[in-house]
Amino acid sequence: MNKVQKIAAGLCLAALLAGGALTARLYSERKATEAADAAQRARWESAEQAAADQAAGQNGEAGPGGRRQVDYAFFSTNEYSEKNAFNRQQPFKNKELIYGGKRYLRHTGIRAVLLLGLDRSEGDLLEERVPWEQGQTDAIFLLAHNTARNTVQILKIPRETMAVMPWTNADSQVVTESVERITLAYTNGNGVEQSCEVTRDTVSRLLGGLSIDHYMLADLNVVADVNDLVGGVTVKVPKDRTEWKDPAFSPGAEITLHGKDAELFVRSRNSKEHFTAMERLERQQIYMIAFEKQLKRCLKKDQKIVEKMFDAMEGDMLTDMRRQEYVDLTLSILGSGDISGDDFFTLPGEPKVGEAQDEYHPHYADIDRMVLDLFYYEKEQ
Repeated sequence: MNKVQKIAAGLCLAALLAGGALTARLYSERKATEAADAAQRARWESAEQAAADQAAGQNGEAGPGGRRQVDYAFFSTNEYSEKNAFNRQQPFKNKELIYGGKRYLRHTGIRAVLLLGLDRSEGDLLEERVPWEQGQTDAIFLLAHNTARNTVQILKIPRETMAVMPWTNADSQVVTESVERITLAYTNGNGVEQSCEVTRDTVSRLLGGLSIDHYMLADLNVVADVNDLVGGVTVKVPKDRTEWKDPAFSPGAEITLHGKDAELFVRSRNSKEHFTAMERLERQQIYMIAFEKQLKRCLKKDQKIVEKMFDAMEGDMLTDMRRQEYVDLTLSILGSGDISGDDFFTLPGEPKVGEAQDEYHPHYADIDRMVLDLFYYEKEQ
C-alpha cells in the first residue's frame, strides 16, 4: 500500500469512527428524548388521575367492584368553546349517576320525544336526497312526557345552538365532525331516516348523552292544513321585530289564524336583525299552546280529530313511532291539563353574534341540572 492509499484508508477509518460516534450520540439523544416524553406523559396521566381521584374522594362513592364513581358536577362547566363542545361530558348515558353529591336515577316513566319542524319549500319529505339538499330544522323541541302523571314539559332548543355534529359525504357516510349551528344537523344523511337520526344523536350529545326515545319530523308547510282542520287557531300577536305585511298582525292584537297566515306566524322572522330566530321560537310556543287548546275543543265534538290530523300530515311527516304510538301520545297529552308557558323551558345558554351568523352558546352545567330535573329523580340514600 503506497502513501496515498494509506492516507485514504486512514481518512475512511476516521470517517467511520466519527460516523459511529455520531450515530451512537444521536441514538442516545433519541432514547433520552423518548424517556423524557414518556416521563412527561406519565406526569400528565398521573395529574389527570389525581384530579379524578380527588373528585371521587370528595364527591364520589364506591360503585360496582369497589371502584369510585366520579361526581359529574366536579367536571361540569358553563363555559362554551369548541374544545368544550367536543369534550362535553356524557353523564346521561348512565341510568344511574352521581351529581353534586347526590345519586340520581333515570325516570323510566318519562319519555323523551324529539319534535322537529323542517323548513323546506318544495319536494317530497319522504324522498331520499344527497346531503345539503334536505332543508334545515327551524323548530326543535324535546318533549318530556311523564306517562305516570300524564304531564308534559317541553324544552325549546334554539336553531343557532352550537353543537358537535357529524358531516356526511354524497354517499351519506360520515367523514368528519365539527361544531356548527344545530339547525344544520338535518342537512346530513339521506334526507329521511338517517337525517333524523343524525339530528337526534346531535341533540343527545348536546344534552350530555341523554337517550331520546323517539323523533317526529314534520314539514312546516303542513301547518296551514292542520290549522284549518281544527277551525283556525286564535293567538295574541307578541311584540317582536317581524315585519308583517298584514296590519292585522299588530303587536297585542288577538287574531284567529287561517290558512297560510298560520304558517307565516310560525315561520316568519326578520333576518336583517340579530336573534330574531329566538323571537320566532317564542311565537312557535304561543302557537303550540293555542293549537292544543283548540284541538281539545274539537276532540269534544269529534273523537276522530286526532287521527284526521295525522291523515292530513301524511307525506309531510316522518317518525320512528308506529301510528298507534303517536296517536296515543297525542291523546294522552290532550287528556292532561292545558299546556301553558310554565311547561316550556329554553335550553340554558346565551345568544352571541358570530363571525358569519348568530350563534347560541350552551351553558353545559345548567343543561346538566335541567336534564336532571326533567328526566331523573333523586335516589333516597
